[in-house]
Amino acid sequence: MSNKPLIPESKLPSLGTTIFTQMSALAQQHQAINLSQGFPDFDGPRYLQERLAHHVRRGRISTRR
Repeated sequence: MSNKPLIPESKLPSLGTTIFTQMSALAQQHQAINLSQGFPDFDGPRYLQERLAHHVRRGRISTRR
């Protein structure tokens, strides 16, 4: 038996430059907010945070429908 660590095979082998990489570079170049992937660098409205937390605590959040 080998003592080598188990390293899973990549599901995304050598994709190269993606549209997400390009959009991130453009946003940075123009000092714009990058919304191409949905990761703004500021918090959402407080009332939405509170509603989401409420439903998470009650177990009403599911990715399956």
